[in-house]
Amino acid sequence: MKWIAAGLIGVAAILFILFVHPFLAVTQRVDADVLVVEGWIPDYMLPPAATEFHEGKYSLLLVSGLRNDPAEDQSTAIPDAVRTANRLRELGVPPGDLLACPAPFATWLRTSKTARAVRAKVDELGLKPRGVNVLTAGPHARETWVAYEHAFGKDTPVGIISIPKTNYPADRWWLNRQGLIWVPKDFIAWLKEVLFGLRS
Repeated sequence: MKWIAAGLIGVAAILFILFVHPFLAVTQRVDADVLVVEGWIPDYMLPPAATEFHEGKYSLLLVSGLRNDPAEDQSTAIPDAVRTANRLRELGVPPGDLLACPAPFATWLRTSKTARAVRAKVDELGLKPRGVNVLTAGPHARETWVAYEHAFGKDTPVGIISIPKTNYPADRWWLNRQGLIWVPKDFIAWLKEVLFGLRS
């Protein structure tokens, strides 16, 4: 029995290693007129985000993110949503089509809370989008997708766009320190969002 259990654990580990990254780093667009960009993503992902906006013929780009920790110095801190919106404006996204949607600072269910702030902004503007695509970084995509589906509910189709990370090879993530940090972390974050995420 011990050998069987060890064999099953070994098979499960191999399957996890081989298939978890493509499962997490998913891209599946929907027909959408609103694009959301997660404000915390690294700067090298912003040119593809600007290209996605232009080529996808979206009417509005919303940038999500959390406000800064109130315990930190607020005099020079710029929330991720505002910083990223400014950078996207520099990359050619028209200011009239671009809005930052900073959410209150949080340490638990952060993606869920930023998704709800985006939904609140959409409601505040009186919009009824035919669909929303959300752009994020690598294996964070699966968690983000679930969070925005929870926030927008069944009436608004939600798609997801994963921009590949450059700090580890996706097909050999388990051989790289950064991959070993982020892929399991994003898997756990996805599970947390599925189990505890805030529903609309």
